Amino acid sequence: MKRVIILAAIVGALLGWFLESMEVGADDRRYLRQTSCSGYECSPPPLLPQQEALIDTGVWFWEYRQDQGVPSLHAPIQAALDDFAFETGLLALEAPGGNLQVARSSSTFYYGDGFSPGCPGAVGCLNRYPTSLQIWYDAPVMATYFFRSQVQVALHEGAHAIADAGEMYVHTGGRISCDGKSWTFMSCGIGTSLFFTAFDRVTVSRYLLPQSFTGGVLVGDAVVYGTSDSRTTRIAVYYETYTGFRFWTGQTLPVVSGVSVERLALPLGRCTGVLLGSENALPISWGRDLQLIGWSSCE
Repeated sequence: MKRVIILAAIVGALLGWFLESMEVGADDRRYLRQTSCSGYECSPPPLLPQQEALIDTGVWFWEYRQDQGVPSLHAPIQAALDDFAFETGLLALEAPGGNLQVARSSSTFYYGDGFSPGCPGAVGCLNRYPTSLQIWYDAPVMATYFFRSQVQVALHEGAHAIADAGEMYVHTGGRISCDGKSWTFMSCGIGTSLFFTAFDRVTVSRYLLPQSFTGGVLVGDAVVYGTSDSRTTRIAVYYETYTGFRFWTGQTLPVVSGVSVERLALPLGRCTGVLLGSENALPISWGRDLQLIGWSSCE
């Protein structure tokens, strides 16, 4: 029995070294899967299938599971997803088959379960990322935290899954260590932000929302417009009256590759501006950074 325990400890130590050596490049990056550069301002990497579904539908499905006999983490996980809903407008639906959030015993969390590797040296991790967005939590350890600190862990891990958010840790001597950055919940340790910050909002927005906006021109009662980026699922048409009042016309244009021409569905009044907005199903993208493409005649 003693040999088994010693062997398990050696295997766990080697696995921990292996995982940390793989994660070295993730330190202090805005996104986990950046490949072209390692700074905060690099372009975001491509969307994963679950993230593509999120911008198409506005819904994030999640499923909670809990090992027998461990403390429940359902409430802080729900609170973290409520924060994401408030910030982005996504609808977090708990449903079977959703992205797994698992409260595990410390032993299983550390060593794994035969199907997934463990998470040595952490209290939460995505141990099969990016092939799976499942999240494991060390429930007995997290049960010793204040509630809001539990929520911070769930925010941190949730941002990995929802927006590919990177680690904001200090990297020294080949090891990741917590340094309590107050300007992001993507750090860890005493002093780390327990809530969404301006940095976190930009990180999530740059990953999930349209970044390059459709160019267009108004020709009579038709819109000529071009290609959008991969975060755009529709082009919304807005009008602006001569008094400065803006409103969505109820019309959306299809996303195209190349140049397209679409007629306006709502009649143009005199001195009316036409604006285009690159949007997807997340409400935070609606009416954002509208581009004026022309005015109707004022005569």
